Amino acid sequence: MNSGRYSARMIYWIIMSGAAIRSIAAIYTCVINPDGMVYIQQAKAIYHGDWQLLRSCMPFVSSYPFLIAAAYGVLPSWIDSARLISLVFGSLTLVPLYFLVRRFTDEWTACLSVLLYAFMPVLVGTSADLVRDPICWFFLVSGLYFFVRQLENDGTYLKRFSYLASSYILFMLAGWARPESLIVLVFSYFFALVYFFSSKQKKYLLLVASSLLLFVVPLAAGAMIFDPSFYTYYSEAAASKLPASFASYQNLRQQLEVLARSLDPEAQRSFLFKVKNLVWLVDLGVLMGNSVAGIFYPYILFFVLGFFGVTTRIKNDPRVVYLCILVVLGYGLLFLHVLQFWYRSMLFLVENLEVAPCLMPPL
Repeated sequence: MNSGRYSARMIYWIIMSGAAIRSIAAIYTCVINPDGMVYIQQAKAIYHGDWQLLRSCMPFVSSYPFLIAAAYGVLPSWIDSARLISLVFGSLTLVPLYFLVRRFTDEWTACLSVLLYAFMPVLVGTSADLVRDPICWFFLVSGLYFFVRQLENDGTYLKRFSYLASSYILFMLAGWARPESLIVLVFSYFFALVYFFSSKQKKYLLLVASSLLLFVVPLAAGAMIFDPSFYTYYSEAAASKLPASFASYQNLRQQLEVLARSLDPEAQRSFLFKVKNLVWLVDLGVLMGNSVAGIFYPYILFFVLGFFGVTTRIKNDPRVVYLCILVVLGYGLLFLHVLQFWYRSMLFLVENLEVAPCLMPPL
């Protein structure tokens, strides 16, 4: 009992410390990111009931402007209200993260993992900006927790159904904040189907199908009715992602070849001719380099240690299989994104970093 009280106090102070450092960062953040003003204009349109102006700002209305409009009733400053929403959700993300990591490790390791995330610069800085990412983080990590719980096979049919349905709802809410995160919902559903066929649990198929029909389909239909452009805009963007990335890759190779032929020194020409065949390797280097910078250099050792013994755990734990595939899928999408645009914000890295502590062995 004393140990439980000690760990509860420790995680409480870790979360409070994370919230405090995010508050300090928010106070000293004077620059407003450009898209932050768009969200504020959307929130103003919602607050005043101007729905035509709301849709004119962006092709898709996320949950962020609605939350800003709600916070404006308490804090009469649009900028402070928007920053408060990011601050609150960025801090609250540490709570489901602790419970998620706790499913895999002991209390000490879980607290250490949350401590790392509480003071990770990219998370602290983003929680002080006017962005929708902290909202996505909170619902995404919460959804991962419930999906992992239903894979544990330690509850009744109704209990597992509630876990699975809750995870789908939370993934949908994460997708409302950032539609890119809906890939987690799609992958989770297909993983649940594959898990059914591998485990041969007859009731589990009914659980997967019923949870999808009763919750995800009505929510998706409601989202498309509320915002009909959502399906068209993002389905076209998703379908064109792979062709656009390879088209950008081929175009860059052609430009490098033209540049190589225009140079006189033989060494430079030879270098560029070789580089044009290794563009994918440069992409991989950019991805890995930015990942290390996003994690924060002093933390790298902890993340590296977390992956020792993963191969053994994959054989015995479907939860680890789920999270590992999710990490690979996320980095695959980031690879295509960099290949197409040759830039990557740190914000897209967080979804992959969220699951890394879950792979840590108890220290």
